[in-house]
Amino acid sequence: MDRISIDEGENLVFDEIRPEFRIYTDGDLEAAFQSGIPVYFDTNVFRVLWRMHTLPKQRVVDILSPLEHRTFLPFQVRYELAAQINGPSVLNGIPTVNLDKARGLMRSAFGELNQQSSEANPMNMPAGEVNERITSLTAEIEQRLAETEEWFTARQRDLLDLLGESPNVEDIKQGRCENVLARTVSEIFAAGHLLPEVEEATRESRIQEYQARISRDDPVGPGLTDRGKPVTEDAAGDYLMWREVVQHCVDNTYDQGFMLITEETKADFWEEKQNTSSLRRVNPDIQRECIEQTGGPMYLMGLSSFLALAAPQNPDLQELRALVDVAAPKAGEWSPGAVSRLLAALRAEGNERQALVIEGAAERDGYISRPEIGEVLGWGAENRYLTRFRMPADRIAAELVAEGILEAESNPPLTAVYNGPGEAVGYQVPIEFVGIIAEMARDGH
Repeated sequence: MDRISIDEGENLVFDEIRPEFRIYTDGDLEAAFQSGIPVYFDTNVFRVLWRMHTLPKQRVVDILSPLEHRTFLPFQVRYELAAQINGPSVLNGIPTVNLDKARGLMRSAFGELNQQSSEANPMNMPAGEVNERITSLTAEIEQRLAETEEWFTARQRDLLDLLGESPNVEDIKQGRCENVLARTVSEIFAAGHLLPEVEEATRESRIQEYQARISRDDPVGPGLTDRGKPVTEDAAGDYLMWREVVQHCVDNTYDQGFMLITEETKADFWEEKQNTSSLRRVNPDIQRECIEQTGGPMYLMGLSSFLALAAPQNPDLQELRALVDVAAPKAGEWSPGAVSRLLAALRAEGNERQALVIEGAAERDGYISRPEIGEVLGWGAENRYLTRFRMPADRIAAELVAEGILEAESNPPLTAVYNGPGEAVGYQVPIEFVGIIAEMARDGH
């Protein structure tokens, strides 16, 4: 009897018995991609693309566009993007090539130096010599300023050559031009590969399915970690997208599996929260359903990993993957669902003051001073102590970590800022709160 090779033996011994427990290797992913299976994109992939500069983003689009014959965009993703694309959480995250702030700081520094030199008046030096030296120093400062201005201008041109012109966010906000971000989506997908709108009755039925799944004694996602969102339809987003993808595979007899490109790292689609030491395995309960319903498994990966499959010979691959990784959501960032849950819990427990201060800090780009806290809370100029002010928010954050909704390494929801020892002069919130709370206010949440 011929001896079975190790690779073949592994597949024969284990994979046919409990395929939902399989960990797919890099070789498995490459083989699956080369076989031509369909590829679907999650909403968060576009949030990554939109956080990239214009030219690198276009290079990524140029890699993805030739795959339009096998890439699909679920209706749920388009539904979510339509609500996000003109919102502050997207528009405020668009990177710009603009050195005006740095140039202003430089001019301020030169101006201060010039002012100080003009006020110099050493007592032991003749006035004529003092004036002569001050004049010489002022002339040198002006010359260096002009040279530095020229250097700044040249460097800005260099950056534009590398990164491209940035979209004019203010023009987009004011409706003076089209939102060019939408073009990113249309360039990747052929019109026929936009999955059709889901009928309202089907959508409502799936939302009820989602609620039943997360309410079981052994709850299961997708969307399990979003169950804290105040609006059920928002919480069910991942489940609605996944059900749509699975049904599309069934309807089109895609029975060899499918790829879902997502920046999701939480223990939801995945069995464990993804990091360098975690188990890289799809949640077995979800994988079992994929295999039973479509005939093949679901392969999960981020955009950076997918680029390596799609364009292994691209000379810019490593650079582009690094830029994608920089733009991708960072471990520890608060999600919209976690922020919503935090604010709702604070108010439900009678801690309206903390909720108002968090919202006030977010509205002020992440920091609220003590006088501004007085304005928000109606104290005016009266000086009041904020003893243990952070504790309710910190306790709720700890509960969210315990429930798997928030990562343990996330920044505290409120951080006191001190000017030396003593009482806090203000509070700051994680920077992601700025866009999330602005989006919530716009949507009336």
